[in-house]
Amino acid sequence: MERVRPFPFSCLETLCFQTISKTRLTKAFTALLALFALFGGMQHAWADATVTVTTLAVTSGGSAVTTVTAGSVITLTATVTGSGNPIPQGTVNFCDASAAGEACTDIHRIGTAQLTSAGTAVVKFISSNGYHAYYAAFVGSRCAANCPGGNYYNLASRSNAAFLDVTVNTLPTSTTIEQAGSTGNYTLTAAVGYGNYSPSGAVSFLDTSNANYVLATVPVTDDLSSTGVSFLSTPAPSLYAPPEAYDGNVIAVGDLNGDGIPDLAILGTVGSVTVMLGNGDGTYVRQAPLEVGVDPFAIAVGDLNGDGIPDLAVSDSTDNTVSVLLGNGDGTFQSQVRADTNAPTGTNSSGIAIGDFNG
Repeated sequence: MERVRPFPFSCLETLCFQTISKTRLTKAFTALLALFALFGGMQHAWADATVTVTTLAVTSGGSAVTTVTAGSVITLTATVTGSGNPIPQGTVNFCDASAAGEACTDIHRIGTAQLTSAGTAVVKFISSNGYHAYYAAFVGSRCAANCPGGNYYNLASRSNAAFLDVTVNTLPTSTTIEQAGSTGNYTLTAAVGYGNYSPSGAVSFLDTSNANYVLATVPVTDDLSSTGVSFLSTPAPSLYAPPEAYDGNVIAVGDLNGDGIPDLAILGTVGSVTVMLGNGDGTYVRQAPLEVGVDPFAIAVGDLNGDGIPDLAVSDSTDNTVSVLLGNGDGTFQSQVRADTNAPTGTNSSGIAIGDFNG
């Protein structure tokens, strides 16, 4: 039986050509144009795409740097513009330049920051020693409906690499310790020096019989480079007192005072959050507890109002609301603002996360 083909074929040696009538070709072309028109209409639902430019500045102590000494606080500032205007929507990833494109994750990502109204995003940190290269990657942003200021579609962009050499300026030191007093009332004195010079810095006194508990950390004075601490007995670790401020077991980490050192926000179970500002040596300075909902269950750190300063968000599992505490940039926070009770969270909310979920 002869096979029926949908369209007539003509063959020349081993090559076959399908012939289509002019009418069918015209209809196919018309249908293709309709598809282009359809997708073109969908395209215009977005604002016209804006090509962006991202630049990166590296500073320390308020000045541009290419070399810093170890322990210096480094500030990376990304600026994102489109057609010469600042882009205020979206986030920027700050990355190790050895990571390319999608590899800017995990240990290769230094941090992520929200763009401010000035089109800038900032992270601060203390780098390890050695030669480093960084770049900033704007992830792009878009909004097609009910957008503040109108629709926008900002394309992603990436800065050039910025290089930084973190050097170590070490000199040999000697430290001695002396004790005075009697059982229950001791005074410890440490003397630190190198050569004919008196160093600056601080000395930590540790109780080696109590898991190296830090008795105190005090600055070195100019009095023969000696410093001391007096105490009656080894105190209990301050992290566990008072208990009413630390009954919770949820901790959020972030640079809450802008010094490049990680800080802690510890969630209590009696309607409070306590901020512990880091010293950079593993010790912390406790701040006064902040009031939140009566039954806080989860906490997160993020820039919630686009000013470049970390804020706190706390979910409450009893009234199913969220408390927002806007940061002042110095480790202190404004009084809580409760989320609209007409739009509560789910019943018995047990977690919270901060992110840009609408592009």
